[in-house]
Amino acid sequence: MLRHLADLPERTVADLLGISVGAVKSSGSDGLRKLRIALGDGHVTA
Repeated sequence: MLRHLADLPERTVADLLGISVGAVKSSGSDGLRKLRIALGDGHVTA
């Protein structure tokens, strides 16, 4: 979510957190999916 909140490129977030760009993408995707589920978006598949 840091990437979205701070409007940072994936590479910058990866460097700041000491993880790969793939991990940033995966974590972001998982986080957004969980947020959609929590907010009751009916279009989410688990």
